[in-house]
Parts: sequence; C-alpha cells; structure tokens
Amino acid sequence: MRQSSKDSFYAYTRDEDETEETTALLASRLDRTSSAAPCLALEPTVSAAARYIVPLMLLATVALFIWSNNSVGADVFPAITLGDDHIEFEPLFSFDLTNSVRDMWNAGVYPLSLLIGLFSGSWPYLKLMLMLAAWLLPISWLSVSRRETLLQVLDALGKWSLIDSFVMIMMLVAFRFHLPFRGPDDDPTVASFDIFVEPGQGLHSFILATVLSLVMSHVILHIHRTAADYHRRGGEHTSPEEESPERQLLAKHVFTSKASERYSFTVFGSVLLMGMVLSSIALLIYGALIDAFTFEFKGLAALAMAADGIDPNRNFSLITIGQAVPPSVPNPDSFFIRYIQALLYILALVVPLLQLVSLVVIWCTPLTLKAQKHLFHVCEVLNAWAGLDVFVVSLIAAVMEIQQFAQFVIGDKCDPINALLGFAYALLTKDWALTCQLVGLDPAGLD
Repeated sequence: MRQSSKDSFYAYTRDEDETEETTALLASRLDRTSSAAPCLALEPTVSAAARYIVPLMLLATVALFIWSNNSVGADVFPAITLGDDHIEFEPLFSFDLTNSVRDMWNAGVYPLSLLIGLFSGSWPYLKLMLMLAAWLLPISWLSVSRRETLLQVLDALGKWSLIDSFVMIMMLVAFRFHLPFRGPDDDPTVASFDIFVEPGQGLHSFILATVLSLVMSHVILHIHRTAADYHRRGGEHTSPEEESPERQLLAKHVFTSKASERYSFTVFGSVLLMGMVLSSIALLIYGALIDAFTFEFKGLAALAMAADGIDPNRNFSLITIGQAVPPSVPNPDSFFIRYIQALLYILALVVPLLQLVSLVVIWCTPLTLKAQKHLFHVCEVLNAWAGLDVFVVSLIAAVMEIQQFAQFVIGDKCDPINALLGFAYALLTKDWALTCQLVGLDPAGLD
C-alpha cells in the first residue's frame, strides 16, 4: 500500500530527532522526491484539458519542425535595377536545413555542419520527445527528483536550437552585395547590381517551432513544480512560510546544504559576486557596441567596389549586424524581416541584460520568501531565452567557415568570368613587359 507524501513525511520525521529548522528542510526536499500520482499527466493539480493539450502541443511542434526542415530557409538571388525597372533572376542557391548540412559537409565546413546538424537538426526532436516522456512516464521509471532535473536541463538548453537561425541571419548580411553604376554627376539612380538573401517559410516556421518548444518547457516545468509543492504541503496550495511578510536579504541568508551544513557569504564574497555581475553588464554593453568581426569581399567584386568608392571590408558589431538585416532583403520594411531583426536584439542583447539586472535585484533587495521564489523563476526563464552564448558560438563558427562555404556555393558559376579575367591579365602582363623592355627596365624587379 502506497503512503501519501504527507504520511511519508511524518513517518520520516518521527524517526529523526531534528530541530524545527531541519524538519522544514526535510519537507522542502520531499517536494522533489514524492508524488501521489502515477505520472505527471495524472497529477490532481493538472486539469483534464491540460492532460491532452500538452502532449498534442508537443507533437504539433515536432510536426512543425519537420515541415520547416524540409522547406526553403532562404534564397540567394541576383537582381539588376535599371532606372525604375527592377529585374530579379532565379536563385543561385537555396538554403534548407538538409541541404545546408550536406553542402557544408561536402564543402569541408565540418564544424559548422556538425553544429547545425546536431543542435538544429537532432536536438529539437530529442528535447520534445524527452518532454513527452517526462509528461507520461510513471514515477517508477522516472522519479520525481529525476524528472525535475531532466526538465531543468531541457529548459536551460532549449535555446541551442537557435544556432541555425543565428547562422542564417549572418548569411543574410554576409551574402548581401550592392554595386551602383553612377551616371553623369555621380547620379546613383542609373543602375545597380545586387545580391539579396530572401528568408523563406522554412526559417520563419523553424523560429516559430523553437519558440513553441521553449514555451512548452516552461509550462511543463511549472506544472511539475506546482504538483510537487502541492504534495509537500500535504494537499494545500500555499504554505505559511511563503505567506510570511518577513523580508530577508539573500546576500545575508544562511544556507543549508544537503548534509545539513550551514554556510553564508562573507562581505567580501558578496561584494565580489556583485562586482562580477556588474562587470558582466558593462562588458555585455561594450561588446555589443564595438566591432567584433569583418566580412571582406575579394576579387572582381572588391575591385568594382573600390572603383566606386565603396570599402570592400565591412565591419560589424552586434548592434550593426542587426541594423544590416533589413537592407539585406528586397523589402526591408516587411513584418517578417523586422521581427527577425527584433528577435536578434531581444535574444542576444535585451534578455541577457534583463537576466543580469534581475540577479542584482534578487541579491541586493530585501524580499519576502514568496517574492524571492517568483523572482528566481523569472531569472530561470530569462536564462532559458538569453541567447548571447548561442550567438557567439554561431558567430565564431560562421566567420571561420563562411569563406569556404561561399566558394562552394558559387562553384563553377564564375568560371567564364575567371577565364576572361585571366586572359585580360595575361594581355596586360605581356604589354607591361614589352613596355619595360623598350625603356630598358627589368619587369621582374618591379613591384
């Protein structure tokens, strides 16, 4: 016969001669290790509708990931503008998850191929299936404490599915090329040649699926904790400790370890910890403003840009790469490109800043136990959405590998131009050597 969580708690405490504080500690531990329901879906705190809506949403998100991975993520296409006429040609290359991973691998871009294949190809499905398992598996297979650990890990690592989206944003900027042909008096409206990267349905649906996956991990973790707290309190939804109006500074709190050892932060340790957080805020703002990487055009494109007074070296920071996203597409003010720009700023800059500020508040502000608990959950959610680390890894991989991948994408499409340039270079070299010989100079000794 199974004991209820409340009976188990009292049986345990009768065997232990502990102080009142230790008893409270044991009760708090039991909130992650005991459950009266056979699985999370059947907990009494879960509504009948949620029992079916949660797994259906998980399966729908899996289907959305499958659809997005088999749809075009973006098209790279050239365009010519002649006065008021704008002519767009067939795409030179189309990105989707499957062909991107395959083509990057064939191009020898192994790190980027593995990153995208693992985190954007396999990880989203594994995460959703593990969340479904946490929802349905009985506690004899997945205990309450292990379920909490699993859900916390899934919640914290879900953002790594965004690697493909961040790489695609950098592709939008990297492949963008604009060369104006000026008329008399430097009139820029005569003609221009452009290369655009147009995001497709695959990218938009992938971002939507990733957002849904992150939201569902929050929902399931909240449901799990609500059920665990319900059993810890013996069937009550609130506890007297959480309703206490007493405020306490977390920096001066006395913590108790699992081995019942008590410890607290010294003044130096508390100041050092806050100094590290405040330094992180300053470094984050400074790093977002300074140039972090450079895209460099070479060959005929660089010569044409230099002849027109355009710098072939384009420097970018986190701020300026976001500013460069809308001009990278034919319709810079469309909703779909503006939300991609906003998503970059929110995930890579705004949310990390909010998380750090929240840590300062929870550490330095006297709060009630209930307020501390709510603010801790806010920090946990912000950590799940803070994508600066994902952006940095995507940036390093893309900058190191994008040149080799671009050469693979172009392939033999520029071979006729290369042959023509080689022929012209040979003629120029021959004429230059002949001229040098006529004036008595040695062309081999000239730079």
